[in-house]
Amino acid sequence: MMARAFTAAACTLAGLMLTAAHALAAPRDAQQAAAVEEVPTPPTGEWLQRLPGRYIFDGVIHHVEIADYDPRDDYPDGDVQGPSQYLNEWSQPIVGKGDCIEFADGSPGVQCVINVLWPEMWDITTGRASLGAVSDLTPAMVLAGVNPDNQAVRFLLVDKRGLGHPGALVVKGETASAKISCVDLPGMLRCDQKFQVTAKAETRSNFVVLSTALRYQRSKTDRKPFLDHIGGDDGPIEKPREWLDELLDVSFSLRREEPEKSARPNTTAPP
Repeated sequence: MMARAFTAAACTLAGLMLTAAHALAAPRDAQQAAAVEEVPTPPTGEWLQRLPGRYIFDGVIHHVEIADYDPRDDYPDGDVQGPSQYLNEWSQPIVGKGDCIEFADGSPGVQCVINVLWPEMWDITTGRASLGAVSDLTPAMVLAGVNPDNQAVRFLLVDKRGLGHPGALVVKGETASAKISCVDLPGMLRCDQKFQVTAKAETRSNFVVLSTALRYQRSKTDRKPFLDHIGGDDGPIEKPREWLDELLDVSFSLRREEPEKSARPNTTAPP
């Protein structure tokens, strides 16, 4: 009896202590979460002035391709759900360098020249490059400035082909985000691109993330060798149409290079 009473009392005490611990931890966790969420948003021009510098690029590019060569309906919305699918996935490391300078001393504008590359990934079936398989940033140029009407960061990226990719970044906290338009994508049914730059004050590294979700129809000249390839021993597959979903995620850090130290003056008198 005494043992059971002691055990019950111990369980009750343990329960009270656990409840008290949760009660004490809850406000602390809430304060920590609030501290994380309440990162102040700097003025747009001040945030933009965090970007100038010489950088080393280091990251990864990840590509997923889902080909549905027997789609069930004619609508480009929704998920790929046909009975016949093909998956192709690859990842490659990203390396490169960049140099960003201000337009003028103290002005809220930045110009960058970047050179970013990764191993090329060519489709052995069609002989063509899929989305993101070949870098268009060798080199590329970026111009960015503050829109005085809405305080957004207007930018223009010009790739090595001379194609312009415009957009407007909205700064919240230490991160600027944008939805950017898709250009030069024949056969496109829908496209969604998101761009994000995180630039913290007084740090050596910034971070960039670009994600693209694309659905389009492969051209007939590319579709035939593809269908012949996946047909295998059964012979070529004859399908009137095909949907192709491609997902591309690019993420990398921009590590600011240390400024070069000037050479020490020669204090030795000439002979």
